[in-house]
Amino acid sequence: RRPDRMLVSAIMLFFFTAFLLVSFNGELEWEGFALAVIVPVLIRLSTMWVPRFFPADKLLLAIANFLCALGVLILYTTDRGAGTSRGIQQAIYYGAGIIAMLACIFVVRYVRRWGFLIKVVMLGAAALLALPLAIGTVQPSELVKLALLLILSWYMSRRRFLPWFAFAVFSLLVLMLQQDLGTALIYYATTLFLFYASTGNLPLTGLGLVGAGGAAVLGYAMFAHVKRRVAIWRNPWIYYETSGYQIVQMLMAIASGGLQAGVSSGAQIH
Repeated sequence: RRPDRMLVSAIMLFFFTAFLLVSFNGELEWEGFALAVIVPVLIRLSTMWVPRFFPADKLLLAIANFLCALGVLILYTTDRGAGTSRGIQQAIYYGAGIIAMLACIFVVRYVRRWGFLIKVVMLGAAALLALPLAIGTVQPSELVKLALLLILSWYMSRRRFLPWFAFAVFSLLVLMLQQDLGTALIYYATTLFLFYASTGNLPLTGLGLVGAGGAAVLGYAMFAHVKRRVAIWRNPWIYYETSGYQIVQMLMAIASGGLQAGVSSGAQIH
């Protein structure tokens, strides 16, 4: 236990010091001081207190919390001095994520009748996924990704083909209607990989890969923004002043300083 406490204490001290140093600019900014206190407290709560009540890997929790806190620090560093920074917002999301983690641990540990819960999750996920068709500003597809994993895993483990296949097809059709082809690709790949993992059926998995290629060609033919992205990828210099700017900057950085410089430049531009 002592090495665990030492590791968590070191992480807490690192972020406490980092937020104070970043926020000090002649005088201490209140946001930096608040984050210097809040973030280490969140790290302490989620890495040392959670394992007291639920079985959890402290090392894994420490790594996950380090990455979350690092995201808060980076956002605060890059968005200071203009009202409430995105660092504060990210810290709120960080706390909400810890609450969601505790809820998921509780559900996994104590729920015994998963069949009924999976049906509820499926209906709720379908409703959330279709919501942007009525309210365009809502983007619930990230949350539905978790539901997709639960639904596919549950029904595939019980060799029930129709429910998971119907949900996957419904999700892809809705995403196509929303023209969210990137998310549709993620959903399709997740379904295909889980299908192969559960069945080991190589011919059908290969057929699924062929279908993915056909869907890519169909998407290129149907959607103008896909054609535009392919055109930018083929020759970004034509679109240097607009949508090809980031790609051109990346190419120039790689040509000037190598691959590492290009990656750093791309991160800064993004």
